[in-house]
Amino acid sequence: MILNNSQLLKKVDDRLVQLLQVDEEFQAEFNQIQAYYLKKFIPIINDRDKKTFNAWLRKSMIEQFQNGYMMIEQYYNDENAYINEQLYTLPEGMFTENTPIILREMLQPLLDQGILLDEIVDTDTTSNLIVWAIEKYEDIRPLLKQTSFDLTCLGARQALRDKRKEFEFKTITLETEERKLGNIGDLIFINPQMYLTINHVSSNVEYWDIHYWSSNLRGIEKIGEALVLSDPDYIATKVKLSYHLSMLDFIPQEEITAIANHHINKLTDYAEADEIQYQLKLVSNFFSQI
Repeated sequence: MILNNSQLLKKVDDRLVQLLQVDEEFQAEFNQIQAYYLKKFIPIINDRDKKTFNAWLRKSMIEQFQNGYMMIEQYYNDENAYINEQLYTLPEGMFTENTPIILREMLQPLLDQGILLDEIVDTDTTSNLIVWAIEKYEDIRPLLKQTSFDLTCLGARQALRDKRKEFEFKTITLETEERKLGNIGDLIFINPQMYLTINHVSSNVEYWDIHYWSSNLRGIEKIGEALVLSDPDYIATKVKLSYHLSMLDFIPQEEITAIANHHINKLTDYAEADEIQYQLKLVSNFFSQI
């Protein structure tokens, strides 16, 4: 059924109230998302501005999420809307990776008219925050733009999740294998912006590539590599697992540390902490292997 504007607004508002105020599982997920992005600005914002900035950014993130959700609803509020059945049957990681691609495709007619992406997706709150922030912090604009678009894509993903349920699509079941860092049958998101894909796996080796989510506005894809080696001679060497992480050198140190800690914590399911050897490395490119 095609809804008029007021009916569509009410439908979206009711669903977002349910998500953000009633659904405890979603609230926990969204709080983690907000905390992840707020942490990115800690090294930038001075103590004097922190309270104002954080409150403003929290409001911006909620509104961008709402905006992304509404964009999907508006697109499907059309009897000629194309329903991408393949998208809706993808496992969750692949589904998430494809969401920004789908959103860009939906917005392409407006982009073809010369309208800039931020003019389409940014709310007034976000635009005002950016104007205020760049007057005080010269290099903050790209990070704010990326945060804005990511939250828009996350709102779109939630709307697509709801559509998947509405259309009664079932996620396909792939042949999967659980390895130490994750299941090789899907993309493994380790935070809202980064995910793992399996590159090579054998009895004693698992080699993963780390990618930025397709929402990345700079078009950067691969940003890291993770290698886990199981030592069959660990009784002699006292090293049961070796973990090697290489990341592009522009990734903030605190994010690299968070990834390493996350992985090493997973590895403690397979070995004691003192049986795990690890190495972290910064690289300028990935023409060479770990």
